[in-house]
Amino acid sequence: MPADLNASAAALRESHLVDHGLLKPGGAAEVLAAIERWRGRGLRAYVFISERNEDLASWRDLWSAMSLDPQKDLLLLFNGLRWDARGWGLGEARVKLALQTAEPALRSYYARGLVTALDELGLAATASRAEPASQSREPGGGLRFGVLAGILLAISAALLGWVLRRRKAIAGRRYAEFENARLSAEQTYADVMLAAEALPDLGTGEKRRASELKGRLDRLGREAAARPMAANDPILLGKVQQLENEIAVLHSVILQRTKGN
Repeated sequence: MPADLNASAAALRESHLVDHGLLKPGGAAEVLAAIERWRGRGLRAYVFISERNEDLASWRDLWSAMSLDPQKDLLLLFNGLRWDARGWGLGEARVKLALQTAEPALRSYYARGLVTALDELGLAATASRAEPASQSREPGGGLRFGVLAGILLAISAALLGWVLRRRKAIAGRRYAEFENARLSAEQTYADVMLAAEALPDLGTGEKRRASELKGRLDRLGREAAARPMAANDPILLGKVQQLENEIAVLHSVILQRTKGN
């Protein structure tokens, strides 16, 4: 274990980049910019560059020395020839693939390779975090949701159908109550028209008055047909009853005239 492990861990925790002379100032600035860019996306990166060709195995202990978070933190080690990385929730295979993808950039110059490695690892990390959400939309999850939605839709349709049938039945009963009252008045009107035929003047005045009352009765019938749910409204039924009573009075007048003759 390097004697300065704890000191290196403290320096790395503070600056996120420790370089033992392999980067130029411009290259170090590029790496720090990439580190800052990924920190803005909630992923912390620490890049440790050892002396050239130094064994990286001993520097892997920086992970425990810094108490890094395996989901939020990344430790990238580099010695000028080889590199290693751990963290951001990535398995060994994904880390290896990301570093292999970045190797061509490393041949251009070290900073470009390190920036490309951070980007490849970051892309792999964000993709792996998006997978659970996408899996919930896969056929299995979608099927379960579809089945549940279908059941809820069927229940809603059944309830709606029941409500409509219930309303129709209620409206039918209320309209039937109105129709009974109207038909009773219609029958009284028919009695008036028939009885008037026995009068010497054929009951012309009584027929005219009865026809007026019948016209008002017809208008009430159209009103009830347009609003069957309110067809048994007491006011509406009261109007029908009043018309029937007036028609019945005409019938009594005609009968009295008939007896007088």
